[in-house]
Amino acid sequence: MAVLVRLSDENEVAPGQWFLEAGFGRLDGISHPTFADLDAAQQWIVQRLVH
Repeated sequence: MAVLVRLSDENEVAPGQWFLEAGFGRLDGISHPTFADLDAAQQWIVQRLVH
């Protein structure tokens, strides 16, 4: 399971992108990437779950 949040359009680092706020199980770790859209986030999640 993952908790994704959309960053504000006013965010200085990644405006409007999606951020992995928290990951659980295989998605847990110190890395909290950002994604251009929900499709990219879903691809990242699937890759971690199948390996």
